[in-house]
Amino acid sequence: MRIHDLMREVILRKMEDSSFCHVFFENQSTFREGQVTRRLSFVQTSFDVVRNADQNSQVRSILYFNIGDGILLDMSILITQTKNFKLLKVLDFEDGPLIRVHEDVGNLFHLRYLSLRNTRLKMLPRSIGKLVNLETLNLKQSFVFEIPGEIYRLCKLRHLLGYNRVAFDRTKAIKIKAGIGCLKFSQKLYTVEVNETGIIKELGMLTQLRKLGIHILKREDGKVLCECIEKMKHLESLEVVAMSEDDFIDLEYMSSPPKCLRSLSLHGRLRKLPEWIMKLENLFKCFSFGSKVGDDPLKILKSQQNLVELQTYNTYDGEKMQFEKGVFPKL
Repeated sequence: MRIHDLMREVILRKMEDSSFCHVFFENQSTFREGQVTRRLSFVQTSFDVVRNADQNSQVRSILYFNIGDGILLDMSILITQTKNFKLLKVLDFEDGPLIRVHEDVGNLFHLRYLSLRNTRLKMLPRSIGKLVNLETLNLKQSFVFEIPGEIYRLCKLRHLLGYNRVAFDRTKAIKIKAGIGCLKFSQKLYTVEVNETGIIKELGMLTQLRKLGIHILKREDGKVLCECIEKMKHLESLEVVAMSEDDFIDLEYMSSPPKCLRSLSLHGRLRKLPEWIMKLENLFKCFSFGSKVGDDPLKILKSQQNLVELQTYNTYDGEKMQFEKGVFPKL
C-alpha cells in the first residue's frame, strides 16, 4: 500500500500527538520534551537512536525496519537489558539480519508477541522458557529448526509458527521434542517435524488447535494421528507431509473428522483418498501433491460443493480425470 507523502506526514504526526506510536528515522534521535508513547518503530536508524529512546518507560511495543546487521544485534541486547523496556508486550525483529537473541530476553516477563520471522537466527536461548506470558512465537523463514524443551513451560502459548521454504517444492519444519502436550491452549502449530509415535500421541492433548502442520510422518503413525485429529473439534487447517515423496501416508482411520476443517493439504503417496473427505461440508481449499492414487480422486472430491481452490500435482496414476457437469460450482 502506498500513500502520498503529505498524507504520510499527517498520519505520523497524528500518531505522535495521540501517543499511539513514535517513528524514529535516521535523522531523528530524540523525543520531544515530555513526550510519552506506547509504541516505537525504528526505520533505518542508528544504535544511538535506540539508546536515547530507552528514556520512555511507557513503551509496550517495538518494531524494526531496514536495520543493519551489527546495529540490530546491539539493539536487541540493549532492549533486553534496559529496565525501561521491562513492560514490553510486543517485540518484532521481522526481516532484520538478526543472528542471535541474548539470554536476557527472558527478563521481558510481560512479552506476549515475539517475531523473529525472516531473520538469520539459528538457535533460541533457553531463557525463552521464562516468557510465561508469551502467546505468539513467530519463527517463519528463520533458520531455527529445533526448539529447546524449556518452551514447554509457556502454558499461555497460542501460536507456534515456524518453517523455512528452502525450495519451491520443499519446506523445512521445526523439530519438536516430547512434552508438546503441555501446550494445551495452542491454537496454531505450523509446521512441526514429528517422527516419534509418542510425540504424535501428545498432539491429541491439544484439543484447541485451529491449524496443524505435520512433516516427516511415517506410514505406521497414520492411525495414531487420525485418533488425535478426531479430538481436535476446532481444527480448521490440516497439512500432512510424508517422510519422502515415495513414502505413503495412511489417513484412512478417521470416522469423525473435524467439522470445521476448511483447508486440507496432503503431500505424499496415498493408497486412495480418505473417504472421510466427503464428510467435510466446510472444506474450501484442498491440496494434494504426489498422491499417485489408482482411483479417480474426483469420486471423493466431487462431493465438495463449497470448494473454491483445488490444487493437484501427480495425484492420479490413471490417464483420465472426469469432471461432471455441475461439480464444484464455486471453483
